[in-house]
Amino acid sequence: MGKSDRLEELRREISRGGLFGDVESAQPDTGRQIGNRCGVIELMYTGLESGMVTWRDTDDVINSVVAGLATGALYKAASGPRAAALAGALGGVVVGAAVAS
Repeated sequence: MGKSDRLEELRREISRGGLFGDVESAQPDTGRQIGNRCGVIELMYTGLESGMVTWRDTDDVINSVVAGLATGALYKAASGPRAAALAGALGGVVVGAAVAS
């Protein structure tokens, strides 16, 4: 098989969408899934933080960190207690770092 044969084979493969067709068709679904996850996390965090402000009648860093902990834990609660604990810790650390800076 020569170079010209291989190039012709590649042209046919590309024209059928075989090389990049799967990647291109998967992009809208992936973007939608990521956007949906980010939206769910944002709504959970916002609701929990607002609830903490109302419940404690003060707006401070503790509300933000606890809301981050709870958001991570609740988001991963269906994956088991270990995943929920790790996600909660990560959420608290990320929010704590963001608020501290």
